[in-house]
Amino acid sequence: MSIAQPESQLWQSVLLAAALDIKSPNAHLYRERDLAIAWVGAFPSKDFRMVCALAGFEPDHIHPQFLKLIETFTGGQGALKSQMRFAAE
Repeated sequence: MSIAQPESQLWQSVLLAAALDIKSPNAHLYRERDLAIAWVGAFPSKDFRMVCALAGFEPDHIHPQFLKLIETFTGGQGALKSQMRFAAE
């Protein structure tokens, strides 16, 4: 399946937005950060895999990079805490 360049750029922007949400130090963006972390997840979800594929990236390569980003900006507890919190909602 060939993806048109503007479409792949759109999906790359989705991944960039998630990365920026994870890195955000702003207190008013904590919910967005937690949502982005939950979306990335400890294991790549079907949605994460689909967005990576539509962006033209290999999900199994991108996901570990997101996990490192989460580790760096949350001290390693962000993904687990977010998944537990959103699973309870």
